[in-house]
Amino acid sequence: MPKGHLPKLTCSCLTVAIGLLILLCACGSPVTGVKKTPPPESPPRLQPLNLTYESRDKGVFLKWETNRRRNDAISGYLFYVIPEALAGSGYPNDTDTPLSKLPYPGDTIPDIRYETAELKDLENGVTYLGAVRIKFGDGVLSNPTRPIRFTPMAYGNATLVGRYHGENDGFAFATGAILRADSLANDIYFYATAEGDFLASPSRLGMGLRSSKFQKLGHGSSVRQPLNTAPEAPMGETVPVTVGDIVEVTLASFRKARLRVTEISGDGPGRAISFEYVYQRKLGESTV
Repeated sequence: MPKGHLPKLTCSCLTVAIGLLILLCACGSPVTGVKKTPPPESPPRLQPLNLTYESRDKGVFLKWETNRRRNDAISGYLFYVIPEALAGSGYPNDTDTPLSKLPYPGDTIPDIRYETAELKDLENGVTYLGAVRIKFGDGVLSNPTRPIRFTPMAYGNATLVGRYHGENDGFAFATGAILRADSLANDIYFYATAEGDFLASPSRLGMGLRSSKFQKLGHGSSVRQPLNTAPEAPMGETVPVTVGDIVEVTLASFRKARLRVTEISGDGPGRAISFEYVYQRKLGESTV
């Protein structure tokens, strides 16, 4: 045969080849004599569920359901947090960057059904979107949790005596300072009557003092937990309070604060109120 030429197939050779091909297709593998079956599908990927949050001072506390068992191997969890104003549609997408590329291994609590984490170094007063994804050993990411919307807030505690019964009968949320009830910087004061205990707006004490509005939101175990209940009463310049009440305060600056009454004690001039609070400080707002 001359070099560079392919052999010619005769008609009979083609007929035999086609016949063999048809036979193989009908009978399956020539070695086993059984039909080939497709490989089984991979088990479905895990996905974290029901992400909840509790706002913190310059941070947030997260809790979610793991939806996994102890023998489900994963590398850890990735957190996606971004200011809501910068988030694209469908956040987080596969092109979005997590807070850290190093997976979070999980907390030290034995209950594997849930995981918790506290994220820090966020900006108070900025509203964020947040979500959690699982990272598997092969680098594949799970679907994210449904994003949450949260705002870190300044947090603190304060104790006020009754109006005009001491120098510590007023409080300013922006600075966290205890001051006189008739101070120009005061946001709130406390007084007690035979009808009960009340928080009130400084504007009731004289012209030129700040005007605050109060709205009772209900009872709760922590002022930092989001409340899904409707307000108990419309806003006003005074609000009756008992231990456990959570009250939203709209300040003269139109910023929002929220407080939870933790203790009311004493009688007469010695009666006092203690509360924990969160405050949505403006970006760059001074704390002194």
